[in-house]
Amino acid sequence: MCEATLIMATIGALGSGASAIGANKQAQAQMDAAAASNAQQQAALQLQQVQVNEAASEEARQRAAQTNRELGKFMVASGASGLSGISLERQQAATNIGEQLDL
Repeated sequence: MCEATLIMATIGALGSGASAIGANKQAQAQMDAAAASNAQQQAALQLQQVQVNEAASEEARQRAAQTNRELGKFMVASGASGLSGISLERQQAATNIGEQLDL
């Protein structure tokens, strides 16, 4: 009778050990999947940041070009009419301030 009890206890212990091993493997698989998902999300965020930076840079370039066109038109017009002085400086300052505010 003792041998039967010992055999049953051994079988129970082996079954518990197998269950623990299976649970550990499942937990490791979940951790691996979570790490892979996190890495994928980080890569997506980095790509999004690069795209945002590129868009901001392009917008700044376009705004600077617009400022240069406005200043060029005003300078040509003032040069043709003989204007100079404070009004030209004010227009240049206003154009530059407008660009800075936009950016």
